Parts: sequence; C-alpha cells; structure tokens
Amino acid sequence: MKDIVFYFSPISNRGGKTSGFLIELYDYTELGESRRAIAWASMARKMAHDIKTPLSTVLLNAQRLQMEYNKDRVEKADVYNKYIDDIIEDVRNLRDLTKVFLKFARIDRPNLQREDINLIIEDLSIKLVQRLPDRIELRKELEAGLPEINLDRNQIEVALNNIFDNSITSIEGSGVITVSTYLEQNLHYSEKDRVVIEIIDTGKGISEENIKRIFEPDFSSTPGGSGLGMAIVKKIIDDHNGKIRVKSELGKGTIVTIELPVIQ
Repeated sequence: MKDIVFYFSPISNRGGKTSGFLIELYDYTELGESRRAIAWASMARKMAHDIKTPLSTVLLNAQRLQMEYNKDRVEKADVYNKYIDDIIEDVRNLRDLTKVFLKFARIDRPNLQREDINLIIEDLSIKLVQRLPDRIELRKELEAGLPEINLDRNQIEVALNNIFDNSITSIEGSGVITVSTYLEQNLHYSEKDRVVIEIIDTGKGISEENIKRIFEPDFSSTPGGSGLGMAIVKKIIDDHNGKIRVKSELGKGTIVTIELPVIQ
C-alpha cells in the first residue's frame, strides 16, 4: 500500500476570488517504508536484549537442576528429565530467535569491496552441498567472465544462504535447486549493467497472496519461522543498490532474482 498525500491549494484570480484549486500529489511510500524499517529494527533490538538475559538464566538453572537430581539419583529421574529437556529445547529455540532479531537490527551499511560473485557462489555451494539432503540436487549455471561488482561478501553470503534455506524447506520430496548468474546489459546510458543471480527451486511454491508479503519483517509462511529471513535479504540487496524479485507458482517452485550493479 502506498503512502500518498494530496494537497489542495486554492487559486485566486486578480479580484481575489477563488477560481479553482491546484492539486499536488506527493508519494511518501519509500520514506514511510524507511521509517517503518528503522522503527522495526529499534523494536527488534530492544526486544531481543530484554528477552535474552532472562532466557539465559532460565536455561542455566534448568541445566543445573537436571545435573543435581541426576547426581543424587532421584527416583523417577527419567520422567523429570523429559520435562526439563522440553524446557531446555524451548528456551534454546527462543534464544535462537533473539539472535535472528539482533542480526536484523544490527545490519550495518555494507563494506563494499571488488568481488567476483561466481567465486562467492562456488564457495557457498561447497558448504551448501554438505548440508543438503540426498533427495535434493544442486545445479550451477555460472556465466564465465562476469565483471566484478562492489559488495560486502559477508552480507551477500547471509542473503544467499537465507534464500537457499527457504528453497530447501520448500522441497518436500526430491527436487532441484539451480543457481545461475549472467550479465544483463542496459542500452540506456543512465543505467548501469547488472550482474544477475537467479536461484530456482522445484519446491511447493508460494501463493500469490503470500508473495505480496514475503519481504515484510513479521511475515512467515513456515510454522515457527521468525519472518525475518527475506526481510534481511531485502535490506541487504537494497543497501547494495540492487533489486530483488520473487516469482512463484504453487506446486511448481520459486524463482528469486537478484540484480547487482556492475562497477563502471
């Protein structure tokens, strides 16, 4: 939804009478999104800090309690262990969630360096293959000789890993994840050439309704998801003066396209 503001200014003739109105339209959408992003980051940082300390205390006390009654061989220790194991698991999940919030709130402006995106993807794919289930195949179609681009390697790795994680989650049976790169040349002098990264999966796809909300920081279509994965990706790509698009079809899969400007 766009933040559009209309201003009506009366137009007076020489006699001082109103002869009409001048309508001025201002689009504050980007400004509004920027303010919302800053507000959300501040809220995420405060909430994460407020939750992190008591969570750590609860986790430590639960672990100590478990050690004490196991040491004393309390009767029905197995029953107690089950309950405390559940507490420890839930606390750890909440602690991991606060880490995600802090990651989102602490994303700094990128430290740009000249990089070869193909080398970054090659390094990432080595780690990705190690955690891919056997039922999922990774394919690479990387165009050789791509020009270098200015980017923050760590941030781009975070963004790509978040997209890969979504692809892995969306593939319920056997499937394929394909990552490709190519150069998109612009004929207009006002626009830079762009290196394009496409990540395509054969997963269950995303509904049209959810696609519209995919970059919202409080939205997740995955049960238990933080809703920050694609919001983090969007912020990183925006900070690199890039563009990101998501297309999907239920039952067929999803295509995530990233465009990053070439150094000129």
